Amino acid sequence: MESSGTEEQASESVDSAGVTIKTNESAEPVPTDDSKGEADSAVTADAGSEEAAVVPGRSRVREAEDSISELTQLLDNARRLSAELETDENDDVRSCSAAMDKVLRDEIEVSDVCLADDPEEDLRLRFVAAITLCEDEAITMISATGEEAAEFESSTNEIDLADYAHELVFLPDLTDSALTVLDYASKNVVCTAHTESQRAKLVEMLKKQEGIRIASGNALPPPAYGAICDIDVQGHTPIKQRARRVPLKHLKKLYELLKGLLKAGLIAFSKSPWASPIVIVLKKNGVDIRLCIDYKMVNAITVLMEYAMPLVDDLLTELESYLWFCWLDAASGFWAVMMTRRAREISAFVCALGHFEWLRMPFGLKNAPVIYQRIIDNALWGYVQPWGGWAAHTERVRRAEAASVIQRSQQAETTNQLTQPSPSSTSKFEADHRASAESDPLQDLVNGPDGDMFTNGEPDESALTPVFKRRSFVDDICFGGATFDECLDTLSRLLARFAECRISISFTKSIFVQPAVDFLSHEISSSGIRANPAKMAAIAELPFPKSKKGMQAFLGALNYYNRFIQNMVVYGAVLYQLKDDDFGQGGDLTAAKVAFAELKKRVADTPILRHFDAAREVHVMLFANEWALSSMLLQPHEEKLHPVRFCGRVLKEN
Repeated sequence: MESSGTEEQASESVDSAGVTIKTNESAEPVPTDDSKGEADSAVTADAGSEEAAVVPGRSRVREAEDSISELTQLLDNARRLSAELETDENDDVRSCSAAMDKVLRDEIEVSDVCLADDPEEDLRLRFVAAITLCEDEAITMISATGEEAAEFESSTNEIDLADYAHELVFLPDLTDSALTVLDYASKNVVCTAHTESQRAKLVEMLKKQEGIRIASGNALPPPAYGAICDIDVQGHTPIKQRARRVPLKHLKKLYELLKGLLKAGLIAFSKSPWASPIVIVLKKNGVDIRLCIDYKMVNAITVLMEYAMPLVDDLLTELESYLWFCWLDAASGFWAVMMTRRAREISAFVCALGHFEWLRMPFGLKNAPVIYQRIIDNALWGYVQPWGGWAAHTERVRRAEAASVIQRSQQAETTNQLTQPSPSSTSKFEADHRASAESDPLQDLVNGPDGDMFTNGEPDESALTPVFKRRSFVDDICFGGATFDECLDTLSRLLARFAECRISISFTKSIFVQPAVDFLSHEISSSGIRANPAKMAAIAELPFPKSKKGMQAFLGALNYYNRFIQNMVVYGAVLYQLKDDDFGQGGDLTAAKVAFAELKKRVADTPILRHFDAAREVHVMLFANEWALSSMLLQPHEEKLHPVRFCGRVLKEN
């Protein structure tokens, strides 16, 4: 569609989500100093079209793959804009409107074409181009009903994080472990209960195993030995979803997160036929955001691994004999697991800045918790080991890692010698991608028979197992000892075992040999178990829900701490029976509000529960009425009965 002179044109397109995009732009070209009146070039792409749209006053630009000269012009303009952005004192990309006139104005479809040899430079150029296009076009989103929206994002009213907890990968901020020094005088290491001798013993032991501890909580750990992540979709055809739009104000945050992941070696640019989209979720304050990858469609077709996960109640038992406790947090545990080639392709995600795939196991995949739980269980109990033993497997991995570094270095030298590459030549990034995806020695080991010890391993004969007779909850590990020396000895064996399996520990998050620890939102000490006061205070301040779904969320939070709340089911029965109509106009919520207020009062007054002791007498108190059964388990301590836990069940007519 073309128009003349001062007329304006309007173009519309409808994406797969049923959203119409309207773009208004003047047909008269805006000359720049560099162009001397020449029209700017534009690259436009749509999922269903192969030719770029004709824009009035501008020359048609073919796709970047077909025109090296046009791509070079795009890169030059993007680099020039980037240089101006970097010299801007305020670092405010929205203020660079003059520089933005120098680059292309039409939307660029997310493409696998390399914009630069270096992956980080490639990402930066995509970011610069995307910011320019979004700012210049001032794209307005129009819904299918004709309602105008300022941004294409999900608000807290549209997406409940609880509903997506197992389907989304939250992109985290990476930290550099080299920037943080291990502080052996911090509160998680020493406390007032330690004597000088105990403190010296603890610090000396911790220094012996510095190699497996990550100083910063969000740093990248080295890959664990003998464990991989694979995704079985039973031959399902690839699912390639379109990238969702990212508002300009959130684009820089996305760029910074992707740059950190790319630099750390967690992700790489991808050419996978699979693609899951990124979702922007506003936090409750309505300002901050969480960037997530929506794996709902991938998880729906993934075969579930059968493995028994531990129960929280089981992990909070058999602690009565401990006077000293340790709580260890595995450092970014999921990232310690290497991905197979198939898993890398299936986990690929797409956004406004490109198409990427995971090199390490991300959060949000269906089987990720099971895979990591199995790794920790095997480290604690010693079921299997890689073929040939841990030492032999360690040597194979180290040789493969060294060979990968040498191979990439040689390929970089080869591609750097190509000063004038032809259209058919291979860029440095393409060579790196091919090496990592096809012939990388470490990737070959991961995909070979020696990669997965749970499939091709042998019985573990290590003298370090079992470390202790308890399980972890995924990456949360809690244990103790009757004496300081006993707890310290267990900690020493555990760290030695983790060094053998190459499992890293977050130093700043862990608590080492202290009288009390926080574990799974519970405070554990020799006196008993207490619900986390901060969590309980937050629950006690909740207002009465406005819907059945909100009430179910409240009851779900209470159910996690039901062992601390006396007669919870007696008061909660009326809340469990509420229906959607009860929250509408004319619904009677009088009894529900009374029960809600009573439960909040009991939440605020939760007691400390004593550890169950099999050697002591057991007393049970029962309460029953027409709608609920409630009981209380007690044991004598210091000639008084103290609660061990509360139980209950709601009665139904059927």
